[in-house]
Amino acid sequence: MAEAWLGEGILQRARGDYLKKDLADDDIIDAIAGLWTAHRIADGTAKTLPDSPPRDETGLPMEIVF
Repeated sequence: MAEAWLGEGILQRARGDYLKKDLADDDIIDAIAGLWTAHRIADGTAKTLPDSPPRDETGLPMEIVF
């Protein structure tokens, strides 16, 4: 998914900028997933699980956005 959206070798390019002891691969993947999700929210293509999420006691939707 990340390579199709951000270009081939995105993980390797990010890995080349930081030492593994300073930035783990899963942190890079988490950042890419967050960027992808934010882009989908901004362009109106994001979806949620569940489709109609319940709200907590403060009114926030209890959902996963992707």
